[in-house]
Amino acid sequence: MKTKEQLEQEINELNELLTQSVATKDNISTQLEVAQQELAESKMPTMTKAIRNIIREAVNSAVCGYDFNDSREFTYDFEIDYDNRINVSNLEFDNRDNLEESICEYIEENFKIIEDAE
Repeated sequence: MKTKEQLEQEINELNELLTQSVATKDNISTQLEVAQQELAESKMPTMTKAIRNIIREAVNSAVCGYDFNDSREFTYDFEIDYDNRINVSNLEFDNRDNLEESICEYIEENFKIIEDAE
């Protein structure tokens, strides 16, 4: 049978081993997250800052050039307020597809589009 001192020493050693194992697990988890992020980034296509700026300018031009003042682009509902004022209770932009197409056209105007290599 172990003495009290031996048991206390064993408990201390096991606690220290457990603390080291937790630190090692945390370190490995961090390394795993970094490796997963690097793998995800390695699968992304690359672009230069110049191309990024061209795309940003094209998106900006498309959005700024889109007519958001055309009420036919929206669905809206009215309600009568408690003091008999008419309010818009729901406003929804309906033509996302047209906006998306407009943005894509502005971007495509700035690039030579080639077929993907198979």
